[in-house]
Amino acid sequence: MERPTREQRKLLKELAGKAYEIELSKLLTELREQFDKWEAGDLAPWDLSDLIHEFHDGGARELHRFYTAGQHYGYQVAHAIGGGHLTMDDVDETCRERVQYFLDHLSDGGEDW
Repeated sequence: MERPTREQRKLLKELAGKAYEIELSKLLTELREQFDKWEAGDLAPWDLSDLIHEFHDGGARELHRFYTAGQHYGYQVAHAIGGGHLTMDDVDETCRERVQYFLDHLSDGGEDW
């Protein structure tokens, strides 16, 4: 597959950023729910503290690494589509073939790039 054009790269980068925001927001919403339990007295403060550390050292860190460590924006977008965070309708028509390539790779069990 040919390298993406500058415009394709820009579009995919923006969409990958949107996916990162969506996924991080979902994790933060889950964490906020734990704060609500703590405020209601249904969760001990040390348990909430452990959950905060798990969020920071686990899910949030993994997302940060995935979305910022490389520049495989087509792969990141495909991954977000596979996870139900984006749809192909979100992808600009000029980028769909590239994203589909990565979706096909993911569905074949490929993970490393």
